[in-house]
Amino acid sequence: MKCACCWRLQQHPRYSRKVPTFPVREAASLLGVSPDTVRRWAHMGRIETTTDAAGRLAVDGVVLARFAQDLAESVAATTAATIATTAGSAG
Repeated sequence: MKCACCWRLQQHPRYSRKVPTFPVREAASLLGVSPDTVRRWAHMGRIETTTDAAGRLAVDGVVLARFAQDLAESVAATTAATIATTAGSAG
């Protein structure tokens, strides 16, 4: 028997477990970069892309979420290292 949560998701047509794909422009907006940057990252193999139903370059939602998390962690680590270096040289 399925739990009530799973049963409700299955019964309600508005909710879906399917994760959407995002056009490059929308993915770029969510990441806070330009569409050209996302295309460049895709060309370099830094982010995996696919095509949407219309044949345009897109990013799978799961891939985008994972990439955004990795990007945020990378920025946080770089910022922390910069602060530590700056604080060490100030004394």
